[in-house]
Amino acid sequence: MKIGSIMVPLVAIMVPLAGATGQTLSPTNVFDASTTTPITGGATAGVHLTVQSWGIAGERGGKGPDLEIPLKGFYVAHALSGALSATIDGQTTNHLPGDYWTVKLGATMTVKALGEYAMFETIALAKE
Repeated sequence: MKIGSIMVPLVAIMVPLAGATGQTLSPTNVFDASTTTPITGGATAGVHLTVQSWGIAGERGGKGPDLEIPLKGFYVAHALSGALSATIDGQTTNHLPGDYWTVKLGATMTVKALGEYAMFETIALAKE
Protein backbone atom coordinates (compact mmCIF):
# COMPACT_ATOMS: atom_id res chain seq x y z
CA MET A 1 0.00 0.00 0.00
CA LYS A 2 1.26 3.49 -0.78
CA ILE A 3 0.63 6.33 1.65
CA GLY A 4 1.79 9.62 0.14
CA SER A 5 5.29 8.88 -1.10
CA ILE A 6 5.89 6.12 1.45
CA MET A 7 5.42 2.45 0.65
CA VAL A 8 3.86 0.61 3.61
CA PRO A 9 3.83 -3.20 3.53
CA LEU A 10 0.57 -4.83 4.50
CA VAL A 11 0.99 -7.70 6.93
CA ALA A 12 -1.84 -10.05 7.76
CA ILE A 13 -1.66 -12.08 10.94
CA MET A 14 -4.19 -14.84 11.23
CA VAL A 15 -5.23 -15.30 14.83
CA PRO A 16 -6.60 -18.77 15.53
CA LEU A 17 -9.61 -19.10 17.77
CA ALA A 18 -8.88 -19.83 21.40
CA GLY A 19 -9.17 -23.54 22.01
CA ALA A 20 -8.67 -24.39 18.36
CA THR A 21 -7.91 -28.07 17.99
CA GLY A 22 -5.45 -29.67 15.62
CA GLN A 23 -3.30 -26.54 15.60
CA THR A 24 -0.18 -26.76 13.49
CA LEU A 25 2.67 -24.34 13.87
CA SER A 26 3.51 -22.36 10.79
CA PRO A 27 6.01 -19.54 11.24
CA THR A 28 6.10 -16.27 9.35
CA ASN A 29 9.57 -15.50 8.02
CA VAL A 30 10.59 -12.05 9.23
CA PHE A 31 14.21 -12.09 8.02
CA ASP A 32 16.28 -14.62 6.06
CA ALA A 33 19.77 -13.82 4.76
CA SER A 34 23.28 -15.13 4.28
CA THR A 35 26.47 -13.20 4.98
CA THR A 36 30.06 -13.72 6.03
CA THR A 37 31.67 -13.03 9.38
CA PRO A 38 35.33 -12.79 10.38
CA ILE A 39 36.84 -15.76 12.19
CA THR A 40 40.23 -16.35 13.76
CA GLY A 41 43.26 -15.98 11.55
CA GLY A 42 41.71 -13.24 9.40
CA ALA A 43 39.54 -15.65 7.37
CA THR A 44 35.78 -15.40 6.95
CA ALA A 45 33.01 -17.94 7.31
CA GLY A 46 29.57 -18.03 5.74
CA VAL A 47 26.59 -17.78 8.10
CA HIS A 48 22.83 -17.82 7.63
CA LEU A 49 20.47 -15.80 9.85
CA THR A 50 16.75 -16.58 10.06
CA VAL A 51 14.16 -14.76 12.17
CA GLN A 52 10.69 -16.30 12.33
CA SER A 53 7.51 -15.21 14.11
CA TRP A 54 5.20 -17.82 15.68
CA GLY A 55 1.63 -17.45 16.93
CA ILE A 56 -0.08 -20.02 19.13
CA ALA A 57 -3.66 -20.26 20.34
CA GLY A 58 -4.35 -21.28 23.90
CA GLU A 59 -7.18 -22.39 26.08
CA ARG A 60 -8.40 -20.91 29.34
CA GLY A 61 -6.19 -21.92 32.23
CA GLY A 62 -3.25 -22.88 30.00
CA LYS A 63 -4.71 -26.30 29.30
CA GLY A 64 -3.93 -26.23 25.57
CA PRO A 65 -1.60 -28.69 23.90
CA ASP A 66 2.18 -28.52 23.99
CA LEU A 67 3.32 -27.76 20.44
CA GLU A 68 6.78 -28.76 19.22
CA ILE A 69 8.87 -26.15 17.45
CA PRO A 70 10.36 -27.92 14.41
CA LEU A 71 13.73 -26.12 14.51
CA LYS A 72 17.01 -27.99 14.82
CA GLY A 73 20.21 -26.45 16.05
CA PHE A 74 20.91 -23.56 18.42
CA TYR A 75 18.48 -20.61 18.45
CA VAL A 76 17.28 -17.72 20.59
CA ALA A 77 13.58 -17.29 21.39
CA HIS A 78 11.91 -13.97 22.26
CA ALA A 79 8.39 -13.63 23.70
CA LEU A 80 6.47 -10.89 21.88
CA SER A 81 2.95 -10.98 23.33
CA GLY A 82 0.87 -13.06 25.70
CA ALA A 83 2.20 -15.46 28.30
CA LEU A 84 3.60 -18.83 27.26
CA SER A 85 5.40 -21.80 28.72
CA ALA A 86 8.39 -23.36 27.02
CA THR A 87 9.65 -26.85 27.82
CA ILE A 88 13.25 -27.64 26.85
CA ASP A 89 14.87 -30.92 27.88
CA GLY A 90 12.05 -31.60 30.34
CA GLN A 91 12.38 -28.23 32.12
CA THR A 92 9.39 -25.88 31.82
CA THR A 93 9.70 -22.11 32.22
CA ASN A 94 6.98 -19.47 31.85
CA HIS A 95 7.73 -16.40 29.74
CA LEU A 96 6.20 -12.95 29.41
CA PRO A 97 6.61 -10.38 26.60
CA GLY A 98 10.20 -9.18 26.42
CA ASP A 99 11.75 -12.40 27.75
CA TYR A 100 14.62 -14.01 25.82
CA TRP A 101 15.89 -17.58 26.22
CA THR A 102 18.04 -20.03 24.27
CA VAL A 103 17.56 -23.53 22.93
CA LYS A 104 20.81 -25.46 22.72
CA LEU A 105 21.97 -27.58 19.82
CA GLY A 106 20.19 -30.94 19.85
CA ALA A 107 17.39 -29.85 22.21
CA THR A 108 13.68 -29.78 21.38
CA MET A 109 11.36 -27.03 22.56
CA THR A 110 7.61 -27.33 23.03
CA VAL A 111 5.46 -24.29 23.75
CA LYS A 112 2.00 -23.63 25.11
CA ALA A 113 0.02 -20.38 25.31
CA LEU A 114 -1.01 -19.70 28.90
CA GLY A 115 -3.84 -17.40 27.82
CA GLU A 116 -5.92 -17.09 24.68
CA TYR A 117 -2.96 -16.32 22.39
CA ALA A 118 0.81 -15.84 22.49
CA MET A 119 3.41 -14.73 19.96
CA PHE A 120 7.16 -15.25 20.00
CA GLU A 121 10.02 -15.16 17.54
CA THR A 122 13.02 -17.38 16.98
CA ILE A 123 16.43 -16.17 15.84
CA ALA A 124 18.69 -18.84 14.36
CA LEU A 125 22.27 -18.38 13.19
CA ALA A 126 23.90 -21.31 11.40
CA LYS A 127 27.16 -21.95 9.55
CA GLU A 128 26.87 -22.34 5.81
